Amino acid sequence: MRISDTDLLLDHQMISVFKVIAGERAGEVFEIQNVEEQEIGLGRIQDNEFVIDDPLVARRHAQIILRGKHLFVVDLGTHNGTFLNSSRIVEHSSQLVKSGDQIKIGSTVLEII
Repeated sequence: MRISDTDLLLDHQMISVFKVIAGERAGEVFEIQNVEEQEIGLGRIQDNEFVIDDPLVARRHAQIILRGKHLFVVDLGTHNGTFLNSSRIVEHSSQLVKSGDQIKIGSTVLEII
């Protein structure tokens, strides 16, 4: 779901968002619902919550997971990998992400706000 930079409050609580800072969708901002647990699929096919149309991106490439108040990124065993702050994530392992971190998938870079 797209939101503007001014819509970052939900019921007077900060919500987690990421902004696309490089790639085809640069400038777009997406919210991560303020719920106890949520998984956001990232990849080329349309059934992902966040679709990345890039030949370097797998059909189901990665997930951003909200667990309580923490965000994690998981690479789903892809050939080209998922990078957190320039370091490749080990396949199928979850890495904690925080505000300011950057996730690179293909030519797309997401920044956690």
